[in-house]
Amino acid sequence: MVPLTHESKPLIISRMDGPEDRVQTSHESPTWAEIEAAILRLDGESCTMLILGIGDPVPHMGIGGGEDGQYIVYTTVDNLSFCTLINPQAMPGKRQFVAGGQLGDYENKICVSVNDVLLAARTYARTGENEPTLTWRKR
Repeated sequence: MVPLTHESKPLIISRMDGPEDRVQTSHESPTWAEIEAAILRLDGESCTMLILGIGDPVPHMGIGGGEDGQYIVYTTVDNLSFCTLINPQAMPGKRQFVAGGQLGDYENKICVSVNDVLLAARTYARTGENEPTLTWRKR
């Protein structure tokens, strides 16, 4: 895992919701250290979803999962179209894990590592854009 806690650039994220499923929390103007800590708390059991919001409710980035180091990540500007982070090296097939408090079947290709999640989240928190060195699928 690449530590990114020494982020000094200003963030454009206005709120962070989650990561605990049983307690709805919202944190205004989170720092990168707070965002990174929340991502690392995702465990696929009691902490399964984190929302990084620029607006309310959009645009935002959603990060879910965490079980066995597997996450799903999406961004949306309007809650109508979504970009999903892709793992281009993934094996075909699906896996089950909990994201957003619900068990679901997820294609292996949308299950990504914590390093990719941290890179994607850092870029989004700083720019509101998808990290260009990662693979994204628009739907």
